[in-house]
Amino acid sequence: ATAIKNFGNTLFSQKNHERARVKYLKALRFIPEDIESTETQALRLACWSNAALMSLQLNDYQSAIEYANRALELDQKNSKAFFRLGQ
Repeated sequence: ATAIKNFGNTLFSQKNHERARVKYLKALRFIPEDIESTETQALRLACWSNAALMSLQLNDYQSAIEYANRALELDQKNSKAFFRLGQ
């Protein structure tokens, strides 16, 4: 899952927002549901937050709201998720 997320980061840096969003959402499917470690929590949070950012870049505001809210479900104080909701 981390490698897929990192590939999404590479695509983002290349301004390939649609493919990056697909990678962040794909990475979420590879994070084990039954493992609740700090690492898996951080990875889920990063993927949801990054997917929200990609959705904003693509003017897909409904998805951006959904993904930012998913990030906030994991961390109610996440400033990036709040920022993305405000954009």
